[in-house]
This record gives sequence, structure tokens and C-alpha cells, in this order.
Amino acid sequence: MLRRPRTAIRIDVGIPPAEAEARLRGAIGHVRSFLLSPTWGRREDLVGQVKDGCFRARVRHGYSNGLTRLLYGRVTPTPSGSRVEGEFRTLGWVVLVLRSAWLLNLLLISTYLLFVAGRNQPPILSVVPGPILTLGLLAGIEAIARRMGDRDEEKTRGLLSRLFADVSVR
Repeated sequence: MLRRPRTAIRIDVGIPPAEAEARLRGAIGHVRSFLLSPTWGRREDLVGQVKDGCFRARVRHGYSNGLTRLLYGRVTPTPSGSRVEGEFRTLGWVVLVLRSAWLLNLLLISTYLLFVAGRNQPPILSVVPGPILTLGLLAGIEAIARRMGDRDEEKTRGLLSRLFADVSVR
């Protein structure tokens, strides 16, 4: 439901790994915490960390989106230069929190409906729209967050492709 499969990115470049890592370092704004650092006032489109041939990156924006697909990657040497590769992942703890929220809401709604049905006071049809609207709101929030996360992944792919466009090996 919430967890999506990891998606890979791979760019073969005709430059040494040290130069590829230097390009990444110049394009990714360094933040202390990959997930929690504020990014207001930064100019880079990507923020994250680059260290010892590995990097982690996410799109810089002023809002929080837990379903953003985060890029975990590395730079490895190849006979023709180097390879920048990685995969986009959804954080496991975010999926756990969202699943817990869904479960809690379903339990509360079920308890509420059973309570109302047991009291037999108002007709059951007059109280059903509330829980349906609540579930619809949760589904809508999740759908919007997914779409935003997919756009962030697409933007990251585009930024990295442009960063290495002049040295890409096809």
C-alpha cells in the first residue's frame, strides 16, 4: 500500500570517480541532517551529504513530505571512467507511522460506528458520512504526498542528468 518498490538510477560518465564526486559535492548543498535540516535560504536544488564515494540527496523545498523518495547512491570506478548509481527509497519508519495512523483511524471509526449502532438513537446512515469523509481525507493526503514525492524523484533524476550531461557515456 504505502511502500513502493525502490527505483534505480545509473549514469555512466567518462570522468574519474573523484571528479564525479566533486561535481556532486558542488551540486548538493551540504546539510548536517539529511532529513531534518532546514533548507530555507539555500540555493542548491538538492540537499544532502557526499562522503567517501557515497551520497544521499533529496530535493530542497520549504515543506515536509515524508513520502518523498530519497536518493541513496555511490560513485564507483569503471574502465571508461566512473558510474554514478543509486536508488530512490521511501523511508521505512514513515511507512510504519502512516500505516499506524490508518490502523488507528480504522479502529476509532469502527468503535464509533459500533457505539452508535448499539445505542440505536440516530439512524446509522446519518453518522456514516463522517467516517467516510475522514477516510477520504486520509486517502487524499496520501495521494497528494505520493504525487509530490514522484515529482521530487523526477526532478532529482533531471538534475543529475543535466549535471553529468557533458560527460555521459552512452
